[in-house]
Order: sequence, then structure tokens, then C-alpha cells
Amino acid sequence: MEIDELEPTTIPCKEEASTSKLESDLKSEETKDSEKRKQYFECHLCKLKEEFEYFGRNPPFCKNYQLLEDAYVIEDPFTAPRQDAVQNKINRILK
Repeated sequence: MEIDELEPTTIPCKEEASTSKLESDLKSEETKDSEKRKQYFECHLCKLKEEFEYFGRNPPFCKNYQLLEDAYVIEDPFTAPRQDAVQNKINRILK
């Protein structure tokens, strides 16, 4: 490789580094907000549209289960909600 082929690099000063950290923190908050948005599954046969909490093989609210393939998972509406879920709903209502 010749010297002409190397791309120039810049070393950020302390101010730029702190700004980029703030930007990355904001981006992580945005991704958390987007994860909290409601997601829907829609059947292509009957057009049933239903909200789901998780898509994958290891639902975070079912520690004892591992699914064999990716699936849409809905929490059981007849069980008591987790304490943190209740607190999150209360916080959303109060805002």
C-alpha cells in the first residue's frame, strides 16, 4: 500500500469527544423510545392485526422458555403485570 492510498484521519479534541458522547447518548435514548413504540403483527390471510411485545426466540418475560424458531410473543393478559411495567404505565400517565 502506498502512502497516497491512506485516508486522512483526525483526532478529536476534548470538546469534540464530549459532544460525540452526548450525541451517542441522545441516539441511544431515541432507540429506546423507538423500542417502546407499539409493534403490530398482521396476518396476510385474514388481515388480523394484533399488538405484540416481543419477536424472537428468548422472550425476556419468560425466562424458562426458549422457542425453536423466531415467533411473535404476547404477554399473558390474565397474569399480574410485572412491577416495573406497572410503574412505567403510571409514569406515562402522569407525564
